[in-house]
Parts: sequence; structure tokens; C-alpha cells
Amino acid sequence: MITLALLNGGLGKRVGSDMPKQLIRLQGVPIFIYSLRIADEIDEISSVVINFPAGWKDKIKSIIDKYAIRTPIAYVEAGITRQDSVRKILKAVKTSKILIHEAARPFVCADDFKSLINLPDNNITYTLPISYTVLQGDPEKKHINALLDRSLLLNIQLPQKFNTAELRKAHEKAYKENLFYTEDASIVFANGGSVTYIKGDEGNFKITNQIDIKRAEIIMQADTSGTLS
Repeated sequence: MITLALLNGGLGKRVGSDMPKQLIRLQGVPIFIYSLRIADEIDEISSVVINFPAGWKDKIKSIIDKYAIRTPIAYVEAGITRQDSVRKILKAVKTSKILIHEAARPFVCADDFKSLINLPDNNITYTLPISYTVLQGDPEKKHINALLDRSLLLNIQLPQKFNTAELRKAHEKAYKENLFYTEDASIVFANGGSVTYIKGDEGNFKITNQIDIKRAEIIMQADTSGTLS
């Protein structure tokens, strides 16, 4: 059995909405519900821990109740940062393994979760190749100061799977040492853990702005009309 931690605590300011972006509807369905419905189909996912922006718990819970999600769900208020949110979520996780996903990625499919669940690796993440040139710069001098080998760089994509105890230990160390990371493979690796990576899917993109919402709407409309198969 495994727990899905669904990161759902962002306010989505870049979307320019009067509500958290995960509550915006695509084809009439709130964005965060897409991931929950997929997870609800997977027997190995025995529980879900979902976080929420302060003041939005009742609204989010009422939406979930409407869609009759069967998997047991625990609710945790979001932290100040993403890292703080995961650390708080981990306190509610009772299984030895955990999946981490972002509610803002509604195009996740069941096979994305199942592949992670079935692989024997303790810690594993999806990645995508870097398709553009990346250089390192000096933020003070505003000069480029290093060339990076694009073929060795990884664009981290969710979902991810971790050993719960190992991830919890890494988070506690980061908290005590006042260290900050943007996602959890980084935290585990920085704490000496081994993280495997596999190829992700370009279609499982994260919605961060209005352009992403339009893109998602076009894809869903095309799929509904039978243009996609």
C-alpha cells in the first residue's frame, strides 16, 4: 500500500484568478479533481493526503465530496513554502512508501502512478530532457561564468515515489539546517539518498499561467471531440 500526497496548496497568483488555480474548471471539472479521480482507480493507493491554502479547506472538501472519491483522504493546511507543505504532509502519512504529485498537473494518467509503484527503486522520479540551452551566470556581475552540458541536465517532472522514512529524515535535516529545495528528489539526494530517474511525458505539464490553462482547454476539447485518441 502507498499514500498519494497531492500538493494542492498554491494560490496560483500567476494565473490571475480570484481563486486558487487548482479550483479553476477545465471541461467543467476543477483541475485538482483530475489527479484524484485517477488515483481513485488504483488499488495500491490506499490513502491520500491533500493540502489546501488557508481558508479553503471547506470548499475543497465539499468539491471532493461531490465527486465521491472513495479513497480515504486526510487534509493538511499548506505551509509557507512547498518544502514546508511536504514536511507537514509527511506527518500524516502512515505507509512506508509515498507518491508525490502536484494538483496543477491534471494530465497525469494511471500508468504514470502504476509504473512508479511497480518499480523496485525506493526513490524515483520522472524527468524530461532539457530542450534549450542553459548557461550559468553570476547574479551580481551579470556575466555568464560557466557552460553546462545540456545532455547531463534533467528537468524534474512529477509524480515521484519515495521511501517515506527516508524522505521524512531528509526533510527534518533540511528544516533543522535551514536548507531550502524546490522539490523532493533534490532533498533526498542532498541527504545522501539514491534517486533513480525515468523518462517522463511532455503531455503531463504543469499549469502555472493563463497560457497553460488555454493549452489544457484546447487539448481536452480536442480529446473530447475525438481529434485525439
